Amino acid sequence: GKLLLINLFIHSNASDAQTFVESVIPNSSINIKVVRNAIVQKLAYRIHSYPIPPRTYLPILNKNDKVIVVFELIVKLGFTSSSNVLLNRKISDLVLKTHLNRLLMTRSLSHSARVNLWKILCKQKASLSSSKLELSSEMIDLIRLDVARTKKFENQQQKQRLESLILNFFKTSSEPLIYFQGFNYIASFALDVLDDEKETMNLLRYLQKNLISDFLGEKICYKINLLHFQLNYLIKNYFPKLWRKWKVCEMNSEVLFGSPLISLFSSFTLSDKMIIPEIWDIIFVEGWSGLLKCILYMIEMNLSELYKVNITELVRFFSESELEKNLVRKFSSEDLKSFAERIKIEVKLLEFLELEYRKIQEMCFRLKCPSHCILNDEK
Repeated sequence: GKLLLINLFIHSNASDAQTFVESVIPNSSINIKVVRNAIVQKLAYRIHSYPIPPRTYLPILNKNDKVIVVFELIVKLGFTSSSNVLLNRKISDLVLKTHLNRLLMTRSLSHSARVNLWKILCKQKASLSSSKLELSSEMIDLIRLDVARTKKFENQQQKQRLESLILNFFKTSSEPLIYFQGFNYIASFALDVLDDEKETMNLLRYLQKNLISDFLGEKICYKINLLHFQLNYLIKNYFPKLWRKWKVCEMNSEVLFGSPLISLFSSFTLSDKMIIPEIWDIIFVEGWSGLLKCILYMIEMNLSELYKVNITELVRFFSESELEKNLVRKFSSEDLKSFAERIKIEVKLLEFLELEYRKIQEMCFRLKCPSHCILNDEK
């Protein structure tokens, strides 16, 4: 059975392989764990060592397809759970650690595979406060106000669930944090995807550590302005004609892309729920450069329309309601991830732009120039 499965997996398609798995591992008295372990080990091993089959064995899965199918089988066979990664060390190292980024960038990533990947990625213990921190009444009132307008809740329990999650996030932090408007959307979206308070808390802690730490502190204004400065530079280089038009109109990314940057796109209540998870896959892999790439992709997909619109129409075009329509109509997860892999935004470039931003910021401070001069690239 194991040998047949290996041959079927190599020489046939993913759905046949999954169907075969279900038939060869029935719910019987056999040692299912041993059989599962052996099968997944063989499949993971074959990703690298099996020679390319002759063209007579069609259809043939490419290497990326094999990796994601192996992971799907691992999930299907019960090697992962919400609380523990139940993979043996060899499979964990080979499939999860080595191929985690590749898996997240897979075009055909299913919802169940994505959820398990996010859980594994964010399963890092954060240092928490031994005793709960006291939150100010102003902060509690602001959180409750933002939660209420996050979305239309089906019932009061859903609203209380999100409110309790956010309050606990700030109370159990190892250090006092500052709440920012937009965090409510991030927490709400993560809770909708994972549907588990503990896993959502792990994800939020992961974002706190690896992405939004400045947003949760006193550097939020600096970080937001820096991101807009970097984005303006990228727009100027990738879409120079459009950038010149926006400069004449005294338009910049701060006006157009404030919401997606501060909420990681989670403030969009899109009818196509798969759009934002695809964007978050890229953010998990590439961080802020991934988010900037997603905005560049949005511009590229709407480039012909953007050349035509005037200032008033431009602001309306990038309002949340209109932007969502354009995303739903033109979004392609395969094109987005291909775009993200094709466009290179090096960490060194972002670091260099941060140094430039600081120099210009100091110059504006000395000359008492308004802050918008930095984004408009004025001397």
